[in-house]
Amino acid sequence: AESITVSNLKKLYLTFEGQMRGLGMQEQGLGFSSEQLREFFRAKGIFPRLHHNEYFSTELPSVVLTYMWLGDSLNEVINVLSNNFRPDDMVWIDIVFNDQRTDQEAMNAVR
Repeated sequence: AESITVSNLKKLYLTFEGQMRGLGMQEQGLGFSSEQLREFFRAKGIFPRLHHNEYFSTELPSVVLTYMWLGDSLNEVINVLSNNFRPDDMVWIDIVFNDQRTDQEAMNAVR
């Protein structure tokens, strides 16, 4: 099992947010959507678990989130998590745990 703390998820998002803004990407609403993150990961060849493993843990998550948040920004999701869980609570969220770099990798994740 793998997970990331709420606080590390926020740090990881802020890392990507800065890079995405630097590329001229425009936020939708209160932050970048899962679709924008997926496009960014593909364009840069980023797999967060692999390229930023210092943020991740092998602990079991307390909370698991998937594309039910489609349409909301990851920043909004992080705010909800921050308001309802402790900073060290462990979460699993598909956009950072499923490899988004190619369609094949994304399809493998749902099998």
